[in-house]
Formats: sequence, structure tokens, C-alpha cells
Amino acid sequence: MTKSLLVAHVAVICVMSIIARAALQFRDVTDALAFYGVYHRDTVNQVIHFFGVPGILWSMLLFLAQIPLPHYYLLPMITVSKLHGTTDAHSVTY
Repeated sequence: MTKSLLVAHVAVICVMSIIARAALQFRDVTDALAFYGVYHRDTVNQVIHFFGVPGILWSMLLFLAQIPLPHYYLLPMITVSKLHGTTDAHSVTY
């Protein structure tokens, strides 16, 4: 295992332990939802979410758009002759 992979695993374990500890501090679901409701009424939190969530989604879409896909995941070729009823050999690929 490379050093960077080991560091990534340790980071994930740390984050998961923080999430588990936070989830276990509530007695039941209603306590967790009450905290969630109060926390998301804060004006600063709403502003952060207003800009942060679309920014995160946009960056995820940009990242996913850069991943090359194998040929079998792409849409099949559509020939122009099939679309227009001509006998031209041109094709449109995706």
C-alpha cells in the first residue's frame, strides 16, 4: 500500500468516527431532526449553504465530466443516413 493511499484511509476513518460520534449523541431521531432544524435556521448557515451546495455540486459535475468512459458506456453511433433517409456515409458520434 502506498503512503498516499494509507493517508487517505486514515483520513476516511477519522471522518467516519467523527460522524458516528455525532450521530450517537442524540437519543432518537426526533432529537437529531430538532437539532437539524434549529441549525439550518441560522442566517450564516443559510448563506453558506446557498453558495456552498451549488458550488460543491458544480465541482462534482466538472470532475465527473473529465472521467473518460469506455466505448461500451457511450451511446451507439447514429448515422446521418438513418436520420435523414439518405445514403451518405457520414455519422454522428457522441
